[in-house]
Amino acid sequence: MSPRPKVYPLFSRFGVELEYMIVSSKSLNVSPIADRLMVSAVGKPEAETIFGSIAWNNELILHLIEFKTAEPATSLEGVDLLLDEEVKRAFDFLKAHDALLLPTGMHPWMNPKTESRLWPHEGKEIYQTFHDLFDCYRHGWANLQSVHLNLPFQDDKEFKELHAAIRFILPLIPALSASTPFAEGKKSGFHDYRMEVYRTNAVKVPRITGLVIPEPINSKDEYDEKILQPIYNDLAPIDKDETLQEEWVNARGAIARFERNTIEIRVIDTQEHPTADLAVLQAIVHLLKKLIGKNVADKMNAISTEDLSNLFRDIIKNGEKTKISLKPYLDIFGEKSSISAQDLWKKVVADLKLEPRFKERLDIILMEGTLATRLLHRFEKGEKLEELYRHLSMSLSHGKPFTLSSHNV
Repeated sequence: MSPRPKVYPLFSRFGVELEYMIVSSKSLNVSPIADRLMVSAVGKPEAETIFGSIAWNNELILHLIEFKTAEPATSLEGVDLLLDEEVKRAFDFLKAHDALLLPTGMHPWMNPKTESRLWPHEGKEIYQTFHDLFDCYRHGWANLQSVHLNLPFQDDKEFKELHAAIRFILPLIPALSASTPFAEGKKSGFHDYRMEVYRTNAVKVPRITGLVIPEPINSKDEYDEKILQPIYNDLAPIDKDETLQEEWVNARGAIARFERNTIEIRVIDTQEHPTADLAVLQAIVHLLKKLIGKNVADKMNAISTEDLSNLFRDIIKNGEKTKISLKPYLDIFGEKSSISAQDLWKKVVADLKLEPRFKERLDIILMEGTLATRLLHRFEKGEKLEELYRHLSMSLSHGKPFTLSSHNV
């Protein structure tokens, strides 16, 4: 019998996970050496190892490395500094392999059909099952890096409030975090192409991802009945060994993790540096606190999943300039007429007090646009993809913001 999870009140703990690509330092092509990086760091190809407050981890694909809080943090303040320290250590280890780390939510020219390699060590049976069923050598599987935010709840009341608020804001999050405007060496037509390919990556069992926006749910039992059991039933004919019939197979944009009494938000693209990621997370938490404080869970849940999904798809395509005109949505924010997602975020965070380093990064996003917008602007001004992404890697290694004009040299 598994031990009961530790139970924490709303917003008393924060679990943060950041994923990066490992790439060749010469070509910036993906380099499938996560296991060799682990050997350099700890002497063997561990799937996960802990260095103080931060764990290093690999999931699924050999060119991906994840850094995450080993235990839930009591505050988001300072988490970026802990993550930055481990990122810099990884850069140092990777020098011996002629490799470095690259941020953003997708590699801009990777061909996943030919360049993907599954993690061949601990956990490989799960990854091989995913690959056998869904073909993981595709965008949406092999080529995506994200930030996950885990937020706790104590009981069904807190679960309902938190789930309703997260479900409601999921469409807005890419208006802050989109960082994936390129795929296969060209503009994708989306600001957040990662989420476009993510939402269709399990079409063989559509219920796994649903509409990305989760259904309105009021309790753990209802979640099990309406989301998890239908997924397991659909998987049963093709997953004979029940390898994937666990709550983590649910791939909506936010998923309940009852094994640790949290909800995990998954629609956040990786930024150029952990400080920018944590600035985005603080804006998200600030909005969630405001909504939960208004006691409007039932009103938020009354907005259809289809309407929220349509808004989400508009924003991942068109970015922060997307006009929001869905009246029930605007009503909850007290808006009388349509407003851009960017301007809505500006209003939301107007009273958010941040340390200077976080304020600088959030101001860049709100004034210059998402990282996707900044990349597109510089690309359209004539910068080459390799040049842009080399600057991004320097932003990551040196802790510098990536702006419309910076060159990080």
